[in-house]
Amino acid sequence: MEAQSRGYLRVVLCLLMLCSGDIFAYSQPVDAELTLRAGRYIVSRNPEGALQIHLSDGVELIYQERRLLAESLQLDTERKEALTESPFMLIAPEGTLQGERLRYEYERGFGRFENFRAEVLKVIIRGAVLEGDLSQFTAYQISATTCENTVPDYVIEADSVRLTEGARLRLRNARLKIRGRTVLSLPFLTVRVRETAQILELPSPVYRQPDGWGMRSQLELPIGSRTVATASGTVYFRALPETRLTLATALTPGIPYASEPELRARFEASALYHLRVTHEQEQARLAARTPTLRLEQSTHIRPLFAPEQDTRLSRSELALEVPFQTKGGAGALAFRIGSQAERVGSRHTPRTHRATAELEWRQSLFTTPKWELWLLAWASHTQYGSRGHYAWLRPNVALRWRPAPTLSFTLGYGSARVEGSTPFLTDQLEGRNELIMRAEGVWGNLRGGVLTRWDTQGHTLNDLQLQVGWRIHCIEPTLFWRRSPSTLLLGINLTAFL
Repeated sequence: MEAQSRGYLRVVLCLLMLCSGDIFAYSQPVDAELTLRAGRYIVSRNPEGALQIHLSDGVELIYQERRLLAESLQLDTERKEALTESPFMLIAPEGTLQGERLRYEYERGFGRFENFRAEVLKVIIRGAVLEGDLSQFTAYQISATTCENTVPDYVIEADSVRLTEGARLRLRNARLKIRGRTVLSLPFLTVRVRETAQILELPSPVYRQPDGWGMRSQLELPIGSRTVATASGTVYFRALPETRLTLATALTPGIPYASEPELRARFEASALYHLRVTHEQEQARLAARTPTLRLEQSTHIRPLFAPEQDTRLSRSELALEVPFQTKGGAGALAFRIGSQAERVGSRHTPRTHRATAELEWRQSLFTTPKWELWLLAWASHTQYGSRGHYAWLRPNVALRWRPAPTLSFTLGYGSARVEGSTPFLTDQLEGRNELIMRAEGVWGNLRGGVLTRWDTQGHTLNDLQLQVGWRIHCIEPTLFWRRSPSTLLLGINLTAFL
């Protein structure tokens, strides 16, 4: 039995249960309203008795916050599934998805989409097949870019890509092409799309005294959905290379936290102390952390903030990190156990066992469209076997003023309290009070910023940082210079032209 109509159709499945007649008999409850619109429809039953609807001529399917537009659509109400072999567009809160063929489970928001073009998190992805939804998917034979030009300035091609937890794109056999030429090929590449507007930072040349010039790079290898292995290193022309291997596993669904293990290096790399990090990135990282178990093996690491330049650190460590949320804030507790050795010039501190507990916390005190005030705190307590302990606390307050969307000024103040002693120069924290001033802005294609740190007790300049970038369509060459520790970074940001 079937019915046809050439008029305008709006079918609400929750009303179908109330309709009489064999055609519209429907007894399965519906959790949310499904709305269908089409210029022509055919309603029938399959051999199993399930209701099927074939729609054509301007089809629109609406379920919760998702809209599916197509030239024709076959709907199976028993499986809650839609099929089409005609061009379609799926509009979701995460972005849009277009293609030529689909099998779509509208209740789950999950599907298989062929010959697709997706726009998600400001990234344009084209490919042969996408499976999943726009918050978590796997796609094959893809090209990705954030450049909206008809002929993109750059594309990243890959055999496959996964978007996990709506936060990271993980690509296999990735190839970066700029103006049609392949400039970089990597077996694996991870792109943090929510943490930064930057899509890819190329392996960067670095310069540090007394090591001279070198090249820094990092590779991430996902293992399943919760584990990430990383290998990073810096090769110098006149010094031993630095290497670090880590294995991090998320204890709950999500992405493991596998970045810099040293708390001091993390607060020195926070938005209050580092010009390359924004307050939004820092807040997003804290909020997105998951409980993580982390194993690290590093050799000849040159700690960025060691009191003496010729310092090398080797470490083996097992760490557990537990994030927490507060009203208007976020933070994390970390527990670490392992051993480390240190070499400063000809002086050598033998490998020593240590256990550490750490706290990291960021709290918003008030926020208006132009003004923001934060409280930030870092604390650490380390026990060195029977050799005593070392503890420190560093609270900070920061005020940011944004007179315009492209201009901001930040004023911060931090103090430090230290207790105990440590055999390692790397673990030492200088107890000083600092005034921090930061300014940054965008003027057309030019982006620039400056950050200064002033010792209010010694009346000396502790640090000066400068950053400048110039956008050429979708490519932004950048230059970052830092006085202490002496650092010069050159890079290319592949970013949307906003």
